[in-house]
Amino acid sequence: MDRDDEKVMKGIEDLRSEVRELRETVNVLVDIIVNMETMEDPQLEVEGNMMGYDSALKSGKYCM
Repeated sequence: MDRDDEKVMKGIEDLRSEVRELRETVNVLVDIIVNMETMEDPQLEVEGNMMGYDSALKSGKYCM
């Protein structure tokens, strides 16, 4: 493999990793939304879920 091929393979692996992280983030957000729709007091449950966020959310990597 030449250098360009190695760069492409590294880029593909990086993208796959980011897609996995984004899927996990979306799943967490969907769970929060579903829980909010089914709860009587949304604030109690949301605050409890804050501690369960995955590392991508805790790091602020995807924060705006």
